[in-house]
Amino acid sequence: MRATLPKVLHQIGHRTLLEHALRTAMQAGGSRQGLSNIMLGISSDVSMFRALPEPDQKAIMDQASPEERSRYQPFLKNNVTSQTADLVVEAQKARNAGDQATAAAIEQKMRDLIQGAAKDGHITSRAAFMRSVGEQIVARNAPELSAILSLPKRLRGQYLQQQQR
Repeated sequence: MRATLPKVLHQIGHRTLLEHALRTAMQAGGSRQGLSNIMLGISSDVSMFRALPEPDQKAIMDQASPEERSRYQPFLKNNVTSQTADLVVEAQKARNAGDQATAAAIEQKMRDLIQGAAKDGHITSRAAFMRSVGEQIVARNAPELSAILSLPKRLRGQYLQQQQR
């Protein structure tokens, strides 16, 4: 019952009680992601499935019963972040080349992709999605920068100074 309290309060529009329940849950050791899952009605098994890398999700789906397939299908990773990252780079290249019409068309394609993914439940956190797209852009287009960013912060400056010498 306690885990469903924030969801019920959200549904009935009890903002003050909802805020109190969320504060209490956070003080008791709850995470933002856990609370978000509760608010969205996402069970723990689905949450764990969503966190798996795409190859592991595929392996599970290959062996899943029809009931499990229908349960997990909406949460399959579909590379929307990598597709979006590629479209961002394509649009920027078109803009840099002075081709505003192509850039606008690519941006529209990107908006349609994001709207469809959000509608299908593949994007539940805008901030997390945007962060993931940024990471994909760096990883795909600047691998040396991606490697530096994977270092602990205290070592990044040291590495960058060595590279500049």
